[in-house]
Amino acid sequence: MRYGVPIVAVILALLIKLLVDTLNINSEKNSYFSLIFIAILIGVLYGGIQRGMLTSVLATFLQVKKHQETRSGQSKTTLATTSLVSLVNTYRQKLQGDRAIPTQKQETTQDALQILSFHLENSPLAVIEWDSNFRVIKWSQQAETLFGWDDQLMGKHPSEWKFVVPEDLASVNGVVSRLLNGSERRNISQNRNYRKDGSIIYCEWYNSALVDESGNVVSVLSLVLDITERQQTEAALRKSEERLRLSLDAGVMGIWDWNILTGELAWSDTLEPMNAIATGSGTFADFIEKIYPEDREFVEKAIAQSVEQKTNYAIEFRIISPNGNICWIGGKGQVFCDETGNAVRMLGVCMDITENKRSQAALRESEERFRTMADSAPVLLWMSGTDALCNFFNQSWLTFRGRTLEEEMGNGWTQGVHRDDFQRCLDTYMTAFNARENFQMEYRLLRADGEYRWVLDRGRPRFIPDGTFAGYIGSCIDITERKKTEEDLLTRAKELTRLSGILAQTNIDLEKRNKELDQFAYIVSHDLKAPLRAIANLSTWIEEDIEDKLDPETRRNMDLLRGRVHRMEALINALLQYSRIGRVNKPPELVNLATLLPNIIGSLAAPPTFTITIEPGMPTLFTQRLLLEQVFANLLSNCIKHHPWSEGNVTISVQNRETCYEFAVVDDGNGIAPQYHEKVFVMFQTLEARDKVENTGVGLAIVKKIIEQQGGTIWLESQLGQGATFYFTWPKQAKSK
Repeated sequence: MRYGVPIVAVILALLIKLLVDTLNINSEKNSYFSLIFIAILIGVLYGGIQRGMLTSVLATFLQVKKHQETRSGQSKTTLATTSLVSLVNTYRQKLQGDRAIPTQKQETTQDALQILSFHLENSPLAVIEWDSNFRVIKWSQQAETLFGWDDQLMGKHPSEWKFVVPEDLASVNGVVSRLLNGSERRNISQNRNYRKDGSIIYCEWYNSALVDESGNVVSVLSLVLDITERQQTEAALRKSEERLRLSLDAGVMGIWDWNILTGELAWSDTLEPMNAIATGSGTFADFIEKIYPEDREFVEKAIAQSVEQKTNYAIEFRIISPNGNICWIGGKGQVFCDETGNAVRMLGVCMDITENKRSQAALRESEERFRTMADSAPVLLWMSGTDALCNFFNQSWLTFRGRTLEEEMGNGWTQGVHRDDFQRCLDTYMTAFNARENFQMEYRLLRADGEYRWVLDRGRPRFIPDGTFAGYIGSCIDITERKKTEEDLLTRAKELTRLSGILAQTNIDLEKRNKELDQFAYIVSHDLKAPLRAIANLSTWIEEDIEDKLDPETRRNMDLLRGRVHRMEALINALLQYSRIGRVNKPPELVNLATLLPNIIGSLAAPPTFTITIEPGMPTLFTQRLLLEQVFANLLSNCIKHHPWSEGNVTISVQNRETCYEFAVVDDGNGIAPQYHEKVFVMFQTLEARDKVENTGVGLAIVKKIIEQQGGTIWLESQLGQGATFYFTWPKQAKSK
């Protein structure tokens, strides 16, 4: 039996290898065969044929399981780790079981342990053994390679050197505690460890506790795998998946996967709100059912053509959302074929483009509305792009020019600009274009009938909502008539300038004449009044000298003579007063008519039986006091002087108009026939003989001139035998000089 156990182990290992090779499972043949051989050898040696067979079955299962793993590195680790764990467990069971081993078996065991030790040292896993106090009693070469420390750690507890990252310490202590108190015989954990150089690595620990017959922990065996790269890969994968999810969410997009052979369809959860199917999978028929009925045939044909021709596709279609609304979806797909060239799978992406469709529809509507408005506008409209070339002209422009849109596009429109205006026009446009500023220019543009017409062209830059420059838009209006008018106005302005010069000279002459007239009036007044006063005085002296000899007729003639002298003096004063109206300016002042009118009435010495009434509401004006006083004095004097009775009535009233006050002076005298209403305002015109009523015939003429010079008007309303009413307006603000 010395070689019986190895022969059985070899036969079992070869059978397993044959089975694995038959299954076409790729493996590292030498290491795999060696590990299986050692496992079976120890199993048979210390556990008997039955345990050895059980080890063989487990090893075969693990190797087949390895074929199904997607991560080759992780599968290798699981295989090696499980094999070693199985080997160690068998080793432990033998130590706890049969202590009396024959010498021959002890020699075999020693050989097996040497082989086991060799393979452990050459395993990709670091092997660390701890005693019952969790102090190091074995530190393999792989452990030294992995962590950087050598056997100087023998007999030390992990807390005695910087080994576990502090954030993971509580978790590690829990794992160790459960192993040492017997609550767990084996476990697998992950944590971060420090290497000797201070760097941090991620480790996966396969821990197994060895206990004696009493259940006390004898030692703990730890197999350690460096999973730093795997952790980094998984972290990068998670980050990439998160970025993909965020991108899909932000873009309202989803990914789908269609098995063409089975019809099964799977998609990302970001696609669920669009396809209206609650779960993340379904069938192609379910998908087609959610498509808007009018688009189903089109979508099915597009996908069928893509599968048949093995080409990618990109389509837009409508679906019915869970709330019953119709949404637009943009879909793209790529066909994948098997090794025989048959289409077996299609991957793609869908995006909710409802808002884009709405925006496009709104844009089309806006463009159509703009084009309709532009073509209906009575002005010439144009637009240019970022290259400064014109890309749009409205119908009014094309009709004006008598050319097609294609002929005017680009720089074609410049063919109609008058050659004398072309360079100035171009310079104005390009200067504004480069500065992105508004511009305005005038130039002559050729009309369809061959006539050059003056146009006023205004342009301004266009910007899209994000502030990007999009070109220019402008409008032109025909200003030919305005230009002609301007030329006429310029001619007239020149003529007016000439006339203004003549008028200025005339004003100078008039100023001179007025001064001469003033001087003449003064001389006339002095030279005429002096003889009159002498005549009046002389007549008085004569009358006094021959008083006792004068008969009644002579006395009456002497009185008549002095009356004519006084009338002549009054006439001279009136003429002087009339001539000075408008030439003698005094500064305006606040005039309270409620105070001024009683003063005027008092100065007129009306008969005691004569009544003059001032109605309430008389205003206060900022005007020339003397002129307004002259108007009221003359009107009231006429009322008193020409009233047929001594018991007369006169009423003064006022109405507040928008820019002026309207005054009325009403008497109850004989009245004036309508045919004389204009005549009474003419110089020297009287309705009664001067011998009957002493009158110069100048008073109302003075009133009319003062009122009109202030910007007002005066008129008379009267019928014979019904009294008379003189109306006049007076501005609220003094007339500026």
